[in-house]
Amino acid sequence: AKAAAGSYGVQLGAFKSGPEAAHKHWAELQKQYPVLLEGLSGKVLPTKTSGGNLYRLQTTGVTEQRARQICSSLKANSQGCVVVPPARG
Repeated sequence: AKAAAGSYGVQLGAFKSGPEAAHKHWAELQKQYPVLLEGLSGKVLPTKTSGGNLYRLQTTGVTEQRARQICSSLKANSQGCVVVPPARG
């Protein structure tokens, strides 16, 4: 199944310990769910919060339907997942 391009994303985790933890989590998810995440790449987005830096692991460029499918599959396996709508602006 070829990944359909879209403007939605999926957040797969947020890490306080640094970008390395997010990259490591992405590698683990790719091993566990190779078919589900086929054709996607992980992006680590640093964000400043009141509690310090947070590193969000996301994958982008999917359709809303694919984002929801990825999240429902991951949540069924007790993996955290949030559908990220297209950025407004």
